[in-house]
Amino acid sequence: MTRTSWFWTLSFLAATTLALTGWFNPVNHAVAIWLAPLGREAYPINLIWVVGGVPLTLVAMVLLGWLKPGGWRWLIAFVGGILLEAMTKHWIATPMPVATAEPHWLQTLEAWTNPTPADVTGVMKQFFSATGQATRHQAFFRGSFFSGHVFRLTFVTGALTGGRRWSVALVAVIAGLCVVATGGHWLLDVIGAFLLTQSGLSVLANVTR
Repeated sequence: MTRTSWFWTLSFLAATTLALTGWFNPVNHAVAIWLAPLGREAYPINLIWVVGGVPLTLVAMVLLGWLKPGGWRWLIAFVGGILLEAMTKHWIATPMPVATAEPHWLQTLEAWTNPTPADVTGVMKQFFSATGQATRHQAFFRGSFFSGHVFRLTFVTGALTGGRRWSVALVAVIAGLCVVATGGHWLLDVIGAFLLTQSGLSVLANVTR
């Protein structure tokens, strides 16, 4: 790993430490309160939960892995990020913010295109009930760190643009604004996702060079 890769990786670990300790919570709450009016008034920004969901972004990465030379490396890193998201949301029990209200049609669209932790745990509940282990699903997804939607959107952007940092940063700002304003994530969740993406893109840039 290069110095740049180490910088982004250690920065992500630092953000993870902040999530574990709760030291960043005052900033999280202040930013959430500040952006809440935007989430209530501009409800179409809830489409971030559709665009950044696993189905659409995974399709994009599968196509990229198929069409781009060496694209399979990007796809593996992308799937690894999704698995890391599941692990951190299990082990780091940061409380979820309060989501803003949204129209029924948006809720329906999100339900069809964006499996949530609740959907996953529902499936796990059915499976574990059949095997006599019904309690295991209950504490699997316990926290909000880091934002999977911001990670997926920034990673796909980086893969499509060859890792151009300005484009990744721009998408991170827009997606981060949307997920915080709609009450889906805290600011630190967004920062963690951006840092993880930068770490992954930096490593891939060296591997595919």
